Amino acid sequence: MTLPAGTLTAIMKAVQSRVARLGEFEGIQFHEPKSAPGSNTAALWADRMVPVAAASGLDATSGLLVIQCRIYNRFNGEPQDSIDPEVIEAASAVVGAFVGGFTLNGQTRNVDVFGSFGFPLSALAGYINQDSTMFRVMTVQIPLVINDLWTEAE
Repeated sequence: MTLPAGTLTAIMKAVQSRVARLGEFEGIQFHEPKSAPGSNTAALWADRMVPVAAASGLDATSGLLVIQCRIYNRFNGEPQDSIDPEVIEAASAVVGAFVGGFTLNGQTRNVDVFGSFGFPLSALAGYINQDSTMFRVMTVQIPLVINDLWTEAE
């Protein structure tokens, strides 16, 4: 038995809501930005979905939905010494929200905190130049294990 239609959308909205409740960001987008976002913005989007054999049964396959949450802060902000600490603190708050919200109120089996199925909850720092604006970013990878995502039987 597969999940009801709209379940994955509801899970993505729950992720967005959890990030919004942190109060860390001036703006939150539910897509990867096509143009330069404002400073102190978070953007969320689906990255990948893969079957998880070890979490599956005989008639249904569980899946791993990986959501990216990228945190943007303008690279030329002042004071410069606060740029990295602000991005790191915001990323840590996002990671903490998903360590503490292990099942998204029962909507998922669990957040794959330690990467048991290949993709741990993690954050990677970098830089992005978008629309001639340089950003310091940190991308948080949020892996969600979802029971019985697809039916195996015909």
